[in-house]
Amino acid sequence: MAKGKYRDKRDRAEQKRDKDMVWVFDKEDIKGRDPNEVTPAQLADKDFERQAAANAAGEEDEVFGFWGKVYNLMNRYEAHMPHASVNKRTYLILLVLLGWAGGHRYYERRWMLGLLYTVFCWTGLPLAMCVVDAMIIIPKKADENGRVTM
Repeated sequence: MAKGKYRDKRDRAEQKRDKDMVWVFDKEDIKGRDPNEVTPAQLADKDFERQAAANAAGEEDEVFGFWGKVYNLMNRYEAHMPHASVNKRTYLILLVLLGWAGGHRYYERRWMLGLLYTVFCWTGLPLAMCVVDAMIIIPKKADENGRVTM
């Protein structure tokens, strides 16, 4: 009997959820297709488009918890920073030799991020971030002067 007792409450909650749900795809996007055929890459693309439109409208990203606040703070700070043009070879040398302490970030003139690398250098986290930084910079093509835009 307990299952029937809460049926109306569950149905109301499902209706509210369906009403409040924001669908990523428009009807035109999935017309004539089975909704299960939508690939994760298409979902990700549509979600990025939705986030870009929300950012253009002045809305903040929906993030949760402490790290979400840090993410918003860093994005707000980074939005005002001009894109740096750095010598790729020098950047890679600093990344390998002083990346654990943020040397490549100071060279890039991203002082706050360099300071975070320096403060947390004893944890090994900046070393892991250097691997990510290397994966970002290595595939970038340098211009005729050997410079890349970060």
